[in-house]
Amino acid sequence: LFRSSDRSTDQRPQIFMVNELTGVITQLSDGEGVDAGSINVARKTNKIYYTRRAENDGPVSMIEVDLDGFLAGNRSGVERIVGTLPKTFIGAGGFTLDADEKSAYLGFDQRRAPKREPGQPVPQVPGGLLAMDLASGKTRTVLEVPFRMGHVQANPLKPGEIMYCHETGGDAPQRMWIVNADGSNNRPVFPEHDDDWVTHEQFADADHVIFNLMG
Repeated sequence: LFRSSDRSTDQRPQIFMVNELTGVITQLSDGEGVDAGSINVARKTNKIYYTRRAENDGPVSMIEVDLDGFLAGNRSGVERIVGTLPKTFIGAGGFTLDADEKSAYLGFDQRRAPKREPGQPVPQVPGGLLAMDLASGKTRTVLEVPFRMGHVQANPLKPGEIMYCHETGGDAPQRMWIVNADGSNNRPVFPEHDDDWVTHEQFADADHVIFNLMG
């Protein structure tokens, strides 16, 4: 079981794993800039992925942690910088691993959004999806959209398919979208009517999505 917590000695949010049999808690990340709110656990290998920003508002890197080495006590060489994101990258909507675990997909804002005021909707800025090759660290833009990117998640059973949402913090005119990894066939998952309110989508299996639909 993996989760984030500020129980670290420096009280910064870090990534921890919990042994569900013994209850032993082990810290996996350390230092500044760790995005502990978006952790991806691989299914094919015993690895986790997260992003970390360098000190002094430096670039964001994708980090891979080899848990086999970590659990064996080999604390050196278990963490690898997969690649560094473009300097202009502004994360939005989290990131996800492709089903084949060859790529990660990251949501982004095309420009800095104004601060969200209490009780107000999420500020809208154009967004998009970025892909990173987990072997080479190379990045490419999958697509750009005219609204705020949110809830990025790859199909866990079918490679090359990513679902995302129009993030408003409330009712979007069309919330759920899906696109192929090459940027093709971008389309609504469930075309909404004016009196539909859709939230909390996720993949149910390779070919189905479940979500909340409120009138």
